[in-house]
Amino acid sequence: MRISASTDSLPDVGLPTALRLIAKAGYAAVSIGAGHVGDKGDITHFPTNAQGSTDFDGVDRAREAPADKLAKMSNVPVVSVEIHPLSVGTPTELAEELERVDQQLEWGRRLGLRSLCLGAGHRERQPWPLLIEALRQAAQQAAARNMTLCLANHCGSRFEQIEDLRYAIPEIGAVNVLIAVDTGEFHAAAVNSTHVFREFPNRIGLLKLADRRGRRATRLGHGEINLSAVLETAAGVGYNGWIAVQTLVAPGEDATEALIASREHTQRLLDALH
Repeated sequence: MRISASTDSLPDVGLPTALRLIAKAGYAAVSIGAGHVGDKGDITHFPTNAQGSTDFDGVDRAREAPADKLAKMSNVPVVSVEIHPLSVGTPTELAEELERVDQQLEWGRRLGLRSLCLGAGHRERQPWPLLIEALRQAAQQAAARNMTLCLANHCGSRFEQIEDLRYAIPEIGAVNVLIAVDTGEFHAAAVNSTHVFREFPNRIGLLKLADRRGRRATRLGHGEINLSAVLETAAGVGYNGWIAVQTLVAPGEDATEALIASREHTQRLLDALH
């Protein structure tokens, strides 16, 4: 398994700053969270500073940055991206949502990715039949580009419990639909991530390693999740993909130091497996 850093660790800064901090902290790769992806899959969401300029090396050109510019501004390769959730709620929204996913898949292909992660809408407001149909068509869009889709679990979403994945994956019926396991979100939903690896050993496309106390995010290794057991189980079922480390960077805390500490903690856990 190889270690990357999730930009979700740095939700309050623009993507260029997040990339610089991740590279400075010594990570070999970066995983981009949905908060840094525009709704058309074009990396357009950049927080503005007090002067109203976007955070892009002092130049207000971030909203024009396509995938090739993203690759140039990153000192480390981008290995995964989570796009906006597939939150279709009515039949009239289906075509619009699928067009958006298609744009994002094309953007990901241009970036050189073989897979994109996406979540689902609110579990009480998204009908299963619509979501399944949307995912079937999205899987076909991905297959046409030789890409896969990774279903991202989030507490409160349609992909919250193991039972949700147990139902959805056979119903979608596509071999290119995998699972992006988020240990923090599963813990918040009272799900043990090791059970997901054991039940879907051949369906894991990404491991997002986060820690929690209840539903509160913590520094990696300071929460309640048995991260060592997660990694041991992942290795035991043959998972050898990317780990996207997400850690808490507290207000006023040195972000580079927090990222380094979590990278080193993860590496120690991996070393202990051998």
